[in-house]
Amino acid sequence: MRGKYRSRYRVADRAISPDVTFEFTGPATGSTAVCPWTGPGGARGELTLKMAGENGLKVDWTATDLGSMQGLITGTATLTRRID
Repeated sequence: MRGKYRSRYRVADRAISPDVTFEFTGPATGSTAVCPWTGPGGARGELTLKMAGENGLKVDWTATDLGSMQGLITGTATLTRRID
């Protein structure tokens, strides 16, 4: 599995960037994938993707190294496929 993740989180104090961008690659096992990710400035961490029903995907990420940029160290999002 390979992909890119990009989002903007709401940050109350605005002391750090709300933007999160990274690339990941790794194997999927059934409905779950745990992959290392890398981002700008040498940031890296671990990403877990898990199916959330028939049309959803839960994304959990944690930074283990922020690199040269100050940013969020963890996040969660549930992505839902819209069916028109």
